[in-house]
Parts: sequence; C-alpha cells; structure tokens
Amino acid sequence: MIDGLGHGPDAAAAAARAVDTLAAMPDADVQSSVRACHEALTRTRGAALSVIRIDVDGGRMTFAGLGNVEGALVWPGGKHLLIPQRGIAGSVAPRIQEIAEDLPESFIMMLCTDGIRPGARRELGFGPIVSAEALANELLTAWGITEDDAAVVIVSRQPV
Repeated sequence: MIDGLGHGPDAAAAAARAVDTLAAMPDADVQSSVRACHEALTRTRGAALSVIRIDVDGGRMTFAGLGNVEGALVWPGGKHLLIPQRGIAGSVAPRIQEIAEDLPESFIMMLCTDGIRPGARRELGFGPIVSAEALANELLTAWGITEDDAAVVIVSRQPV
C-alpha cells in the first residue's frame, strides 16, 4: 500500500513511481521492495508505503514499511500490530527491517493509510466477517478522517 505525501499531482506521481517500481520486481522480498521504492522516489515528494508478502501454502507472511501505512494481523486469541519504520520513501530511510509471522489457520489482516485513525488497528478484533470489502467499508466509515484521503486493505482466511 502506497500513500504519496501530501495531495495532488505530485503526490500521485510519487505513488505511481512506487507502483511501477514494485510491478517491475514481483518476486522481490519485502525489504528489497521497500528499499527499491525509496531509491526510485528520490527527487519526488516521497511516500509512505508498506509491503506485505503472504505465502498461503507456507503459512507465513512478511512485512516491511516506511512511514505511516500501518496494519494489524489478528487471529482467535491474538494480535500482532504491523508497524513500519519511521521515515519517508524517497527522503529518509533507516535500514529496512522485515517482520515475519507464521499465519494461523484463521486470520484477518488489515493495512491502512493515515487517513484512518490509529485506533482502528488497535481495536480490530477477530470474528466472522461478511466480506473483506464490507469490513473495509466499515473501518472507513467508523475510523476515517474526513480531512484526509484514506485506504484500507483487508485479507482474511476463515474456515467455512
């Protein structure tokens, strides 16, 4: 998920460059992906971004990010907040660190931009959902900041 800094054409251009960078390296690990975006966004406005790679067959996910695109992985009886490193892709980036987690049999994963109040990821709990789209819309309605753009991505695996 990519959130170009600020608003307007310059923010959109930075986000588009990050999208192009990621599209050119579909098999890269999350650290390399974030580092490549950081390098590609030099001389742009920059962006906050986070990358998640989910290996369903292997039961594992990896996460890395810069800025304030944050998330949560919740499962019955547990939660792990997905917190990126401080920085701005294209401007300020420490050594990129990866978070790796085993995926439980059932889980809900949420990733959101700063247009969603931080409490959303702390309050997100595990439970049956109608659809990922319905949960994303609920989070946007309940936690969205009206003065900012917002995006939410939901990934869920729950037995039928």
